[in-house]
This record gives sequence, C-alpha cells and structure tokens, in this order.
Amino acid sequence: GCAEQGRLGRLQESMTDQKQVKGDKQKLKESLLIPAPVEGLPNIIHVACGSYHSFAISSSNDDVYGWGLNQYGQVALEPEGPFFFPQKVSSLSGRHVKKLAGGEHHSLALTEAGEVLSFGRPTYGRLGRTDISPDKDDRHWKPGKVSGLTGEVRWVAAGLAVSGAITRKGTAFTWGSGDSGLLAKGEDESDNLQPQLVPHLQGRAIAIEFGGQHGSLLVCQDTNEVPPAKRRR
Repeated sequence: GCAEQGRLGRLQESMTDQKQVKGDKQKLKESLLIPAPVEGLPNIIHVACGSYHSFAISSSNDDVYGWGLNQYGQVALEPEGPFFFPQKVSSLSGRHVKKLAGGEHHSLALTEAGEVLSFGRPTYGRLGRTDISPDKDDRHWKPGKVSGLTGEVRWVAAGLAVSGAITRKGTAFTWGSGDSGLLAKGEDESDNLQPQLVPHLQGRAIAIEFGGQHGSLLVCQDTNEVPPAKRRR
C-alpha cells in the first residue's frame, strides 16, 4: 500500500515518497504492492490500522507496538514522529490490551478487563473523555479512560472522527462527529462528546465498524450475552 508517513513500518523515510525517490521507481512501486514482513516484531496476535498509522500486539508479554503518523499522539508515543519502523508503546504495554482501533487522528484500546482507552485528537468528542476539552485541537498522546460506558466492553471501532463500542450484553455506544449520520441517531447529526447508547436498536449488537462516511452494525436477534473475546495464541 501507500508507504508515506511510515504507515507500512518497513521502509526507510527516503523510500516512502515516490516523488522524491531516485532510481527504479517501478521496482519500488512493485515492492509496495506485494505484501512483505514488518521486521523487528515478536510473535504477534493482533494488528490494527488507522488512516496513517498501525499497531501490533505481542503474544508473549502484552507489549504493544505502533508506527506511522503521530502528530496528534494517535500512536500513544510522546515524540511526534512520524515513525517509519515499529516502536514499543510503553504507555499501552503491560496494560493487557487485546484490541486496538485506529481512526484518522485518534485511536482506541480495549483491555482484557473491558476498559476502553482513547488517545489522539479530541475534536468532535471522538475521544469520549471528560478530562480533556473537545473544543481545543490539542495533542493527547497519553491513553485515558473513555467516560460513560456502562457494562463490560467487548468490541471497539474508530472512524475518521467517530468511535464506537459494544458491551458484553450487546448494547452499542457511539461518540464523536455526528456528520452524515455516523452515530446512528437518525436525522440527528449532532456530535456526541461522550458515549451515548444507539437508539432504536432491535436485537443484540455483536460488532461495529466505520468507513469514511458510513458505519455498520452486526446485530443478532437473540438476547444472550456476547461471549468473552479470546485471544488466539
């Protein structure tokens, strides 16, 4: 794919901008289109991508690795980067993170205990935190707990400026930008600065995902709780 801003995690900075590369550009293009290993990572059990950044979780010690664009702290690293190769994310390592979701300028981390952490750009309320202001376009690289989620969360998702979560009981929450109806509130396109229940949901939510200007909910009609997500090792 596109290697700019280090999002592939396997090319030196000088090789990531095709306009600046000297030599055989066709060979470089071919190398971008063919999958190749990201070096320097231990055994990995989970990967996630945002618009310009990527994550991986180690199977052995719960370490989290991140790379790519980080100008708003969306990789949870203090230096702004960008990072062209995987970096250990100390602010998330050891916190038993089992799932990550990347948006455009923010990210979410779901722990084994069902807690949701967010970091990155706060505007539109996409971080869902009460300890920072969504009115200030600041950089927040330190992960913090998302406010207002009731119940044990089993799934998280992030879009451009929107976030979502599913609990074990099958309730769905959304927060962030309400543009284009992304919060699933019908004709109400106002922003949710903290997580709000998705109204009029018929059935038990299993998963949620976001595209550029749309989202999808997987819903089951039975009322059983969502089983705990297990890591594959």
